[in-house]
Amino acid sequence: VTKMAYSMVAVYGMNSELGLVSYGQNNSSQQFYKPYSEETGRKIDEQTKGIVEEQYSRVKALLAEQKEKLENLAERLAEKETLVYHDLVEVLGERPHPIKAEVSKFVTAGTNPFSMPSEAAFSAETDGSDESDRST
Repeated sequence: VTKMAYSMVAVYGMNSELGLVSYGQNNSSQQFYKPYSEETGRKIDEQTKGIVEEQYSRVKALLAEQKEKLENLAERLAEKETLVYHDLVEVLGERPHPIKAEVSKFVTAGTNPFSMPSEAAFSAETDGSDESDRST
């Protein structure tokens, strides 16, 4: 998280205090050389720390606000090790924004691509017959 916040401030210029300036280091041989003053370094550190603290507080408040959903999700994960889209909708409700059509067919498929087929289904596939075809 800190590395991402640092990059926002020092590399991508996403900070009003320092402006649209990049202090990026592209050469690994210059990793100990800082292309800015001590004062600018302090400002970068302060802004980075401010971003991290602000986002930490925001996420902590969001988790507290959504505590019931989070506990329900934890319970469902204790029941089932892997959750698919439909399980998440049951626990969390519908998404606030629709899923793109091209992605929807993969996300809402409903089956778990990681589950192993049952032995009965596997044996029926290998011997070319179905258990319902067998009469004894």
